[in-house]
Amino acid sequence: MIDRPLPCLAALFLLASGAALAQEDAPIETGFLPKEDLGVLRWLEANPEFDGRGVRVCVVDTGVDLLHPALQTTSSGRPKVVGYFNATDGTEVDTRTVTHLEADGSLLGLSGRPLDPAGLAPEDGAWRLGLIRSADFLPDALDERLREQRKRRAGAAGKEPDGADPIFDVAVFRSGGEWTVVVDTDEDGQLGDERPVRDFNAHREVATFPDEVHLGFGVEVEEGGDRTRFFFDAGGHGTHVAGIIGGWYGEDHPLNGVAPGVEILAAVCGNARLGNVTSHNSIMKCIDWACRNGADVINVSFGGSSFFDDGREITAAFVDEAVAKWGVHVVFSAGNTGPALFTVGAPGTAWRAYAIGAWASPRTQESNYGVLAPRRGDLFDFSSRGPLYNGRLGVDFIAPGAAISSIPTWQLVRSENMNGTSMAAPQATGAIALVLSGAKVAGLPSSEPFLRKALAQGARRVDHLLDAEQGDGLIQVPETFAALARL
Repeated sequence: MIDRPLPCLAALFLLASGAALAQEDAPIETGFLPKEDLGVLRWLEANPEFDGRGVRVCVVDTGVDLLHPALQTTSSGRPKVVGYFNATDGTEVDTRTVTHLEADGSLLGLSGRPLDPAGLAPEDGAWRLGLIRSADFLPDALDERLREQRKRRAGAAGKEPDGADPIFDVAVFRSGGEWTVVVDTDEDGQLGDERPVRDFNAHREVATFPDEVHLGFGVEVEEGGDRTRFFFDAGGHGTHVAGIIGGWYGEDHPLNGVAPGVEILAAVCGNARLGNVTSHNSIMKCIDWACRNGADVINVSFGGSSFFDDGREITAAFVDEAVAKWGVHVVFSAGNTGPALFTVGAPGTAWRAYAIGAWASPRTQESNYGVLAPRRGDLFDFSSRGPLYNGRLGVDFIAPGAAISSIPTWQLVRSENMNGTSMAAPQATGAIALVLSGAKVAGLPSSEPFLRKALAQGARRVDHLLDAEQGDGLIQVPETFAALARL
């Protein structure tokens, strides 16, 4: 939503031909999340209200942390994470067990622990019970931390630790015609000191495990109540990607995302139970959900080997169909199996998706990796290269492939440097969101054929790179918008 007077259309082009901020004169922190490599700072200086507002981006990944301060609101104060979906069974809990209160008013949890409902009352008197085993459900680092805390508490109380796995009872009931979920996060049997939460997609309610755990979660209960899905980032990769695209710390913060005005849809394709690996089926389900929930751009920093290497994979065909049917833009990481040619991964081989290679500017080489006097920008060695066997370049564009960005709060630090084409894709996604933010207001055509042509015309080619390495070059936001206006 635009809450200030719109600039005239000419102002949208104001900096299209302006010189980029000289790398040698830029503050060192500009390399942490190198937005100016894509002309983002020039764009936002001229068009501060077209910072992704009005654009919805789906992050198909391991999830998005619901507690991270940079992922709470957009730059205009709207909620940041507006929808959640999990295409895997990695954080599902079986809640088929139905019971009622005991004679003394308590519940017997599946852990064997008596549970005190403390005034919580199902409208039909029925409770559905489930169980979360820390070792099977939570990230390994969290599980280990919980066990260490148990040992310390036992020692402080002069007791021997019992060595039992941390186990959390789950109680699900209907109230006001809706499912409500409460988790005994501190294992004391007192449900009254826990926060009951309803469907995240309807209410955006978030509960947390105790402070030392720092894990926030949303929920979704199947219509019949047999399964309860928990929403959180069990890996960290998705939170990092989401922060690159649209994180918002406040005005002029160097770690703000490329498009801090966007809304985020979180779609989980990485199975937490299996170490956050994915399948093409999960990716396709996430893309379908994103399309049905209003995504303008979908970022997929996941993928695998391309068996055909020409776009004939079933997932690539699915992506092409989704673009044609829904008008969505789909951005993939090109893959991390370079520097050999013919190494672009699927489903980035889709004809109508954008496959992004990983660029490292001199400033990022210096600030993030301590390179002394870097001579020039270049591709990371790991960045996959084209061409494809059907003659296409394979890599469509390049974008910065490293960033210091958000990671889940349960990891006990707020940000971390990561690299990969997984980081290049969200840089490109954020850039596309900026262009769309302006195009929606200006009434410019922005379907995939138009935007692809504008991106190609506006990109900056890197002289020492092959076409199969860079595609049409390094995306530039102001120049892309100006090209789109000319089409």
